[in-house]
Amino acid sequence: MEEDIKKIWDKIKHADKYVNDYTKQSNMAEIPSLAYVDWGVNMANKGEIAEAIEKLSTASMMAQQNPKTYINLGILYMQLGDYAEAINNFRSAVKLDKYNSKAYSLWGTSLSEIGDYESAKEVFELAQKYDPRNPEIYVNWALSLSKFKMKKEAEEKFKTAAALSPENPFIPMFWGMLLYEQERYEEAIKQFEHSSLFSPDKYDVSYYTSMCYLRLGDYENALKHAMNSIALNPAQTGPYLVVGEVRRKEKNFELCMEAYESAKANAPLTAEVLIEWGISLEAFGRYFDAEEKFLEALKMEPNNEQLLSELSSIYLTMGDYCESERFLKRLLQVNPNNPQAYYNCATIKFSEKEYEEAEIYYKKALQLAPKNYALYYKLGECNYWTDNYDEAEKYYKKCIEYLPNHSKSYVALTNLLIEEEKYQEALRKARTLYTFDKTSPDSIFAYGIALMKSGMPLEAIEKLNDAIKIDSTFTVARLGMAECYVVLKDYKSALAQLEMIMDKTGVENDYLHIQDSILCDVLADDTFTDVDFVINYCNKFLQRYNNSNITHIRDALVAKLSNKGQ
Repeated sequence: MEEDIKKIWDKIKHADKYVNDYTKQSNMAEIPSLAYVDWGVNMANKGEIAEAIEKLSTASMMAQQNPKTYINLGILYMQLGDYAEAINNFRSAVKLDKYNSKAYSLWGTSLSEIGDYESAKEVFELAQKYDPRNPEIYVNWALSLSKFKMKKEAEEKFKTAAALSPENPFIPMFWGMLLYEQERYEEAIKQFEHSSLFSPDKYDVSYYTSMCYLRLGDYENALKHAMNSIALNPAQTGPYLVVGEVRRKEKNFELCMEAYESAKANAPLTAEVLIEWGISLEAFGRYFDAEEKFLEALKMEPNNEQLLSELSSIYLTMGDYCESERFLKRLLQVNPNNPQAYYNCATIKFSEKEYEEAEIYYKKALQLAPKNYALYYKLGECNYWTDNYDEAEKYYKKCIEYLPNHSKSYVALTNLLIEEEKYQEALRKARTLYTFDKTSPDSIFAYGIALMKSGMPLEAIEKLNDAIKIDSTFTVARLGMAECYVVLKDYKSALAQLEMIMDKTGVENDYLHIQDSILCDVLADDTFTDVDFVINYCNKFLQRYNNSNITHIRDALVAKLSNKGQ
């Protein structure tokens, strides 16, 4: 968003918004020097910065008492990024005109750009003192505060500027962008709409409004405003990317690809376009096509951190750990403090079941991104698989602290507490989970097992059946239901659940373990009467799988039935 603000700022500068009439201007300037000033300003507006500086420098030598010359020179040096020289010129302007608020305002902006906010604040206060009703001062001040992450204070300055100049389109535009940064999208939309009432440039308003609706998940309005932006300025890439992302969210592959093809045909083909194109291809499972786009972008920007990260991630997804690690090394060369690089390194180690190595990398990522909830969850997983249950529990709870509705952490924590036989605590966690996630089979399954372990098998069967309704292929829920029926000594229903998934699970360990447990209980239970059903189940199983243990149990049941008949 800071880059977006810079783009708008550039538009203001090229529209000569900085170079206006000033409150105080020296009457001692000579006519020839004013001609050079105007000449320099015109050249600046055409983008001929070096030539403009030359003309304005000539003007300053011809008439050293004209603050306008130094202000314009300062603006040009700001455009070149030479803020030290810009500050020198604004100081010269102020020496000539102590009350020139514009010079103070731009001086404060330049100080902000070199990271000296305390000095900038003093200069802005002087500008305010000499011209308290100049909205430009408050806009510049607000942008400086925003740069230093003082969002609340920046908003107050925008409010003041808006009150002083309610029809200035740039004030609500910048204010809206500040709100966007804070994810206050509805409020940002209101500011952009206000800007549109007075702005001659409707493109920016439509584009940033589309971005807000996209983040709100209102794809219809996001698409409407993005298409309007394209109609206003088809040579800008941003709106095409919004359309592409909307179509990706809608899972419409053809229209998604059409958006990027349109961007390529009508606007400059940038690395940003190729990266987003690749991300969309990856989302549709077109990994090799995505790889091609990423590599094409890499030729344009070989040190782009996001791109190197995307390449490492896609190779990780494709199982090519060697290539993934190669790009991770490049990423760490570009930025040794990139948390995503360490995260991907950890993911590789985790995939290779090197959990202790993975934990080291996750902790490095955590040092760089201490509030990243996903890292706490992953650290919990590393410790779970190395049987460090106390540490795992601590990390799962820390993840929940940062993201209270993180379903995966609640599921993992519930299952962990069940393994530790802390059934009541597990049930409390599962109930909390169920309050905000009633649609995930994993969440409902965890709740069902917690109910069973807490001595409520009937309630557990109800929940496990709910999980199956959501996903009929969720076989682990039927295994859970079989266990519940065993608790109720309803062996026939338990085996009926296993029969439904016999072909799906084959001879997996959990299936065989529960099956053996049920059959052994039936063999030992002299009160159970429907032995024929169990023998038939054993025969069906043995038709599919060769299992000596089941053969032995079947034969024992046949003998038991025969003895009863005698």
